[in-house]
Amino acid sequence: MNGLLPFSLATLRPSAQLLCRMSVVFICAVVAVLPPTPEIAGAYTYLILTAKDLSFPPSTNPSAQVEALVVNMIGVIMGLGWSNLGLACAAFAVQRYGLDSSESRVIRACFLIILSFFTGLWNYRDFTKLLFVFSVAGAASLAVSLVARIFSHPGGYAKDVIDALGTLKDLLQNSTSRTFFGGANSILRTETLYSKSLDKALALHTSYAYSAYELRIGRVPIKAIKPLLITVNRIREELAWGKVPALEGTETPGGDSTLLAQLDDPCRTCSTAIIDGISTLQAAVGRCYGIKLPNNAHKSINLDDPLLARAVITNARVGLKGTLDSVVHDINKTCTLRRVEGHHKELFRKSLYAASLLHISSELIRALTLAHGILTIHHTTSHPHIFFLRPSWFWLGMSPRTVVAEEDSPTPPGPAAELDADPGSDTLSINEARTILLPTPTTATPPPKWSAAKVMRTPIALRTRIALSNWLWRAKHSKHVQHALKNALGVALLLIPAVLPASSSGKKYYDSNYGVWAIISFVYVLEPNTALTWRIGIWRLCGTGLGALYAYTTWRIAGTNPYGVVVLVTAAEIFLTWLVRSSTPGVGVVASVTIPPVLFIPYLNIHHASMLHLAGLRTLQISIGIIAAILVNHIVFPKHARVMFLSGMAKVLEDARELYSALSRRTLNDRPRSRPNSVRGPVDKHSNTAKLELRLRQLVAREQMYLSQMEHEVSLMPKPTSSYRAAINYAQRLASCITLALFACEHAFRSRRALPQVLPSPRKALDTFNVELMEILQSEARATDIGYAMAENEVLEEMFPSNPSTMRLLGALGLATFVIFALGADSDKECSSLEVRREWRTFSKAERKAWIDAQNCLNKKPSNGKLKLEVDTNSYNNPAFRIAPYNDSGSYYDDLSYAHMNLNPLIHWTGRFLPWHRVYLFEWTNILRKECGYDGVVPYWDVDDFEGSEVWDPDPEYGLGGFSDDESDDYTIHDGALDIDLTYPVPHRLRRHYIPYPYNISFPFNYNTTAAVDTISPGEVKRLLSQPEGNYTAFQGYMESLIGMHSSVHLMIGGDMGTICPKGTAGTKYCPAERTATFSTNDPIFHLHHGNIDRLWWLWQEQSDENKYAYHGGSVQNISSLDRYPNGQPPWLSKSTRLPTAGMWDTYTIGETLDTRSWPFCYVYE
Repeated sequence: MNGLLPFSLATLRPSAQLLCRMSVVFICAVVAVLPPTPEIAGAYTYLILTAKDLSFPPSTNPSAQVEALVVNMIGVIMGLGWSNLGLACAAFAVQRYGLDSSESRVIRACFLIILSFFTGLWNYRDFTKLLFVFSVAGAASLAVSLVARIFSHPGGYAKDVIDALGTLKDLLQNSTSRTFFGGANSILRTETLYSKSLDKALALHTSYAYSAYELRIGRVPIKAIKPLLITVNRIREELAWGKVPALEGTETPGGDSTLLAQLDDPCRTCSTAIIDGISTLQAAVGRCYGIKLPNNAHKSINLDDPLLARAVITNARVGLKGTLDSVVHDINKTCTLRRVEGHHKELFRKSLYAASLLHISSELIRALTLAHGILTIHHTTSHPHIFFLRPSWFWLGMSPRTVVAEEDSPTPPGPAAELDADPGSDTLSINEARTILLPTPTTATPPPKWSAAKVMRTPIALRTRIALSNWLWRAKHSKHVQHALKNALGVALLLIPAVLPASSSGKKYYDSNYGVWAIISFVYVLEPNTALTWRIGIWRLCGTGLGALYAYTTWRIAGTNPYGVVVLVTAAEIFLTWLVRSSTPGVGVVASVTIPPVLFIPYLNIHHASMLHLAGLRTLQISIGIIAAILVNHIVFPKHARVMFLSGMAKVLEDARELYSALSRRTLNDRPRSRPNSVRGPVDKHSNTAKLELRLRQLVAREQMYLSQMEHEVSLMPKPTSSYRAAINYAQRLASCITLALFACEHAFRSRRALPQVLPSPRKALDTFNVELMEILQSEARATDIGYAMAENEVLEEMFPSNPSTMRLLGALGLATFVIFALGADSDKECSSLEVRREWRTFSKAERKAWIDAQNCLNKKPSNGKLKLEVDTNSYNNPAFRIAPYNDSGSYYDDLSYAHMNLNPLIHWTGRFLPWHRVYLFEWTNILRKECGYDGVVPYWDVDDFEGSEVWDPDPEYGLGGFSDDESDDYTIHDGALDIDLTYPVPHRLRRHYIPYPYNISFPFNYNTTAAVDTISPGEVKRLLSQPEGNYTAFQGYMESLIGMHSSVHLMIGGDMGTICPKGTAGTKYCPAERTATFSTNDPIFHLHHGNIDRLWWLWQEQSDENKYAYHGGSVQNISSLDRYPNGQPPWLSKSTRLPTAGMWDTYTIGETLDTRSWPFCYVYE
């Protein structure tokens, strides 16, 4: 009980934001119920509470409150001034034409429409009354904000920097752990930390923009730590490569592994030094800006601590660089560096990780130097200063990120200046330009004769005409002008009843039913696109209903009692503040705005209407405004979120292509950066590319916003938002992608037409580049350069597999039949139809016969000579991996079986198990179709009644045959339609023998008495499919457990399926071990069983997208530690890892096997 009390109190403690809002509401409500207030503000008294939410929302930040007060008061004065000017003009018309004349009504309507065109609508008639209302609301919010600043904990940019550095520190620790210890359980945490670091890094731009203009008391200006914004982003970019496991890939030779192990300690030392340096940097920022840190680290830091941390990082950096140079140099001396698939994968990975550490340490050294500088300022400043906020164009809505990017460079390059242009490339000097482009005339020029036509062609006139033309074009296509016209049109339509004669029914309806509420609702609901208008309209309607209901309840409880009104209105702010700070802030704001007019109109005795009738009128008028906004937005200049998303994606891809072009050109062009008197002049390349990258992030963030808006849009056109959202995730990784592919994607989005069917593959270019690179590096003496080159090579290798995925994704959106791409000619194709795989017992007799005949046919086909053995099984000490020697007399069927035997160490109890067998089953069937004319689907066997199953049909035409109990005949089967002659382990006929308790042997099952059928029950299948979402390791581990449903079917069938050695071969070179996953493919039942294994994986994948694309596994089998490595130990595999083929079919990556609905698999299960 004692332990629960502090928790409860901490949970119930109100936030500073809630206390501020309640305080402001209390002050405004008290002022509203004071007797003198109605005499001053009249019928607009309730607007004190309304203005509090709409114009002066309470905040704990005095700077934001001053900004809101200044900007909104200027808007209030301008709006009231314009309104009163209109009223004055209308008054002159009244004097001349009469009180209710058409002229006076038209003047008022025109002024109101023009006002709505520029800013919105405010139907106010008395300047002093409304100015008082807004002044009270603004003053209350500002006063509470100043008081709150005294008690609230400092935050802002400095706090956000500390948080971002803390996330980067955790990410570095996690990446280091995965690199050197292979932590499988930390993959999800790494992804989470990376996403979190990206969000925090992007938020720093907005945070700095606000903090740069805030009112603050301290010793160090906030601008002193502005460079940390760049530091955080660059460290985050380096740690992005940490998402890929460093030891991923094929095995590294033993001698090289020993050399590479020398990198482990220097990398760990450098990583530790960096982590300690980040902690020191956090403490320095906390000390200088009053941010409290855990364990009071901000208080214990000394002036020289950043310098000491910098020295430690420098020493660790030197040690790592020296070790990297030595290791790479030694490996370079002992073996060739020509590109071989999978060779030196570990070297490439560790080089990438070491290079990232060196870059991070370099950034941190500069940051610690800055930390020492701000600590010096903090120590030398005797007393705190007041940093006043300064007016800025930022107050008028300039993007915070624009402020950050352009603060130090107020004159960015214009539209004509290419961000990726190289100033050193073919540019003309000023003299060259004048000589070539403006040649000196060679004939005498006659004296000019002035005319109107010639005047219009003078330079000044031409510049004026061009400028005017550009301005008119921009005005015609401006989204702001279009929105203003829609706003004005909607207000004009809703305003028609207000300008009718006073005796008309329309005017009476407008006055008695508060028609102005519909106009105000229209203005607040009308948004730039249709999706957002629907969303705002629905939430506003919900907020109106909620506010009207609360106001009615308050009226029923308190009536005209001022104390009750103040208490209940203030209490409502608790729930409304929660709504404002939730994901639906519009509901809270609108509810807060709805309560005052509904509650205070009866309180002030304005138009004696019943409370219930007034609440209904409020809801009705709001609904009219919402409907009008939706209709106008769909009819006049409609802006659909889907179209805006596609256009935005085209811009994202275009900018990513430009960014890659800029980086590539600057890297590969070794000419001078600029020349004297160049037309373009020197350009700060790093600044331009940084701005382009910043713009790219803004565009991606905007695309995410469009996606969320699209979900609320009503449209006949289907919107695959999940695919669009996947496109955003891919776009966030395209900053360094291939120029040609991005160019193609860009035009696909923009034109929404099919692309050419053939584009050159970048894979060949990469191969050529790597071969030439390795040849050059062998002649160079600096091994560190080789390390960096290998790191870059690894990054390029990671880029290629992502491009076909992007192409397939874009194809799924219906944009094109995409290009023949990097990983093979078929990567762009789509499935025209889907094969439905069926259970064997649903096959007709003719279908069963066709499948069996195809197996018999393939068994008689001669070898095609394509088999290439990838594994030297004799090099293993484990007899379970050794297999019979290859027999040249074997059939095509035997070659496919021998491929399974040879690859056994790689494809069982490793991460390749499920993907490889999916491919094996698929390719075996393709061979049946090609070689033997099979035209049916792939069957599977859903094992239930094992002993009585129809599978064991003895029919000589369409049966698979049964079991044999004749030991003297080596359990050879003589019934059924299968006619199979087998070569491995030695020539023999197909064998089967039922073994109900196959685990009751000494090794490796220790005489386990489990019945095999118990492991394949419906309950076991249910447990398999209920494995944790996204946990591929758990799913495969349960499926392939030593005593489980996969092994049970094999072992209890016995014979070839159970890999029981033919009679007289046990322990020989032909069959070194029994019950191993080698020649089980001899029995066609293997394909029915693994068809079911693949189906169960497919069923688990179909449960969610996270399951479908989940993958994690190791490349090395370790049966002795299945509890720790259920699907293989490091080196880890990835989705880009290629599956072994033994030369029998084209290669696949693991990632290509995850979706059976994609090309080339194109199948589902019934």
